[in-house]
Amino acid sequence: MGLTGWHALIILGLLLIPAVIIVAIVLVVRSAAKRGAASAMATRRELTLSPSGRLAQLDQLKGAGQVSDAEYDAKRAQILSDL
Repeated sequence: MGLTGWHALIILGLLLIPAVIIVAIVLVVRSAAKRGAASAMATRRELTLSPSGRLAQLDQLKGAGQVSDAEYDAKRAQILSDL
């Protein structure tokens, strides 16, 4: 008794599904690592700026609409508490 077309499709699917899942996991991990590195660089950059420079940068981000009012207030309070 030989393999029918359905059997071949089932076997192929069982071989391809784990490979696709592994590739997806690798892509997600790489993306997260890139975001983590960018975040670490931004944090280091923040630490090298003076508090007035950090506040000025925060004002620019708010003016450009890249941070919400709540984010702005929270970050401003954090910068001021670090003084």
